[in-house]
Amino acid sequence: MTAYCIFDAEITDESWLPEYVARITPLYERHGGQCIARSRNPIQLEGDRKPPSLLSIIEFPSHEAAMAWYNDPEFAPLLKMRRSGSVANGFLIQGD
Repeated sequence: MTAYCIFDAEITDESWLPEYVARITPLYERHGGQCIARSRNPIQLEGDRKPPSLLSIIEFPSHEAAMAWYNDPEFAPLLKMRRSGSVANGFLIQGD
């Protein structure tokens, strides 16, 4: 069953973004992932929470593939990089 990783981030320092995107894309693709949406300008439809400065959705063929990507040792330095320049939330949800 398809799984989706949804990340929102409040960017505090943009210097990490170009290298992160260049390195993260082939990594999630190697695990069968595909970025289906990414926005630096999400539009808030409901609620009082401030919209994040970055929102992305990565589709994976399964929950297992998504977890294999997230737990890949090559992801650890990228996670550290992202955390150094943003405050982020990440979620994994199952598709229908």
